[in-house]
Amino acid sequence: MKWTLSCNLTVRVQTLKSISEDHLVKILIENVCPYEKAEELKLLDIIEHAKVNRVELYFLIKIIRFCRSTFHGRVKEYFNKLSKKYKEWVFEVKRVLRMLNNEGIRYVIIKHAPYPHLSYDLDIVFPTIEDFERAKDIITASAIL
Repeated sequence: MKWTLSCNLTVRVQTLKSISEDHLVKILIENVCPYEKAEELKLLDIIEHAKVNRVELYFLIKIIRFCRSTFHGRVKEYFNKLSKKYKEWVFEVKRVLRMLNNEGIRYVIIKHAPYPHLSYDLDIVFPTIEDFERAKDIITASAIL
């Protein structure tokens, strides 16, 4: 029993150490740029890591703020493309919600992130089947699906 506890504690310490050395964590949580010079190739790998964790836009915004020297070339192109996609998605979500409001359809959005991110879905709850039925055509015709 003691050996298992000791083993688990060792694993936890190693995990925390590797997390604290993670460049993604340094920028997102600690607001520290871990790059001394422009390392675009490493940064592109970390952007992929951010994408898997669904924080790529937030990560790029932090890069602009804390790692200005790395924000050029392919990283800048990637950010511009992602920003455009984000603005289009937000515009479409607002358009759909306005249409639901104009039709008097009741709904609640149950997902919200307190940081800029690109979502791949929108979680809407309707209080009645009737509200859902009335909203179905509006939602399925939109670009947010």
